[in-house]
Amino acid sequence: MALAHQQNSRLLSSLTSILIGVDEQQCISHWNDKASETFGLTAEQVQEKPIAECPIDWNWQQISNQIETNLSSSHKTDRFETRFKQHNGSNRLLSISVTPYNDSTGHSDGYLLIADDVTEQKQLESEMQQAQKLQSIGQLAAGIAHEINTPIQYFGDNVRFLRDAFDDISEIIDSQHDLVEQARSNNIAVGQIDKLDEQIDEVDLEYLQEEIPKSIQQTLDGVERVATIVRAMKEFSHPGSEEKTPTDINKAIESTVTVARNVWKYHAEVSLDLQPSLPPVRCIPGPVNEVLLNIIVNAAHAIAEKVGESGELGNIDIATEAVEDWCVIRIRDSGAGIPEDARNHVFDPFFTTKDVGKGTGQGLSLSHKIIVDQHDGELSFETELGVGTTFIIKLPIIGEMN
Repeated sequence: MALAHQQNSRLLSSLTSILIGVDEQQCISHWNDKASETFGLTAEQVQEKPIAECPIDWNWQQISNQIETNLSSSHKTDRFETRFKQHNGSNRLLSISVTPYNDSTGHSDGYLLIADDVTEQKQLESEMQQAQKLQSIGQLAAGIAHEINTPIQYFGDNVRFLRDAFDDISEIIDSQHDLVEQARSNNIAVGQIDKLDEQIDEVDLEYLQEEIPKSIQQTLDGVERVATIVRAMKEFSHPGSEEKTPTDINKAIESTVTVARNVWKYHAEVSLDLQPSLPPVRCIPGPVNEVLLNIIVNAAHAIAEKVGESGELGNIDIATEAVEDWCVIRIRDSGAGIPEDARNHVFDPFFTTKDVGKGTGQGLSLSHKIIVDQHDGELSFETELGVGTTFIIKLPIIGEMN
């Protein structure tokens, strides 16, 4: 028994994860070297003492509630995360799993906490996600500039036309004022009437009366177009919350489609079939926008690869619907489909089927993390070679707050 105990102690000490054993009296029974290293507390300082009184700067009430939830669950529960502060004042993030101790009769005899410090991993994921976002924004920047530049050119052309038309009309107005003054003095000069007629003929007043309203309407339409693009870009880039908040998914899709227009308009037509009664979805808007953008851009690229330089337009169909407690988003493209040998790797980090320099292989990997890990949702796809691919995003309509 002594030899077995020594072997178990060496095994626990060699593990790179934090192991904390808690007995049925809620006292610490095991405390490995990694726990001592992480929390700055030796096993002698904490063993046989209530874990609730362990001098670790963390939210024990929150952790305790999560442990109770996990232990009472009839099915496997995912790990949970919690923050703590080290003695040097640095904030760290732990990923924790709970395993119950059960005796031969199934009676609970305490539990084992297995924890890993995932601070650097989360920071790296955040940096990669930010890099992916910046890459996506960079790809869109030139297109958005082009989208805005076109109506601005209309502004310039129409305003110059209106300026010249005003100069011509102003001369006619001046001549009419002169004629009115002459009429008041009963001294109308025939030459003045002829001059006014000539001016009217020269500026083609009927043409101006017809074209000026059109020019004004074109300018107003251009202003609205630019305002729509700016609004969409603002909603996409600054959705307003870093926490889960009730979000209008239909509006998020419309904004993302507008922002990405210059990516897809040369290769595809986009159709929206958005359920009007779709309930708000509790999510973090910014990352969800990034997922939508990534899949729409991928759809456009897939269609472009298929149609080549033929000038044909493919189709991107986006639909939403509420199915039980899920918001389901389907983004279907008429591209070439995903090759069979690539399908099992679509969500792998750094995997891409695009040519070198045209993709980092991070987009769908990060999208999967955002939907599955951050939002407890699902991200899957259906594909057929030569026909196209449909990505299916499922988000819980009623999600937990972070």
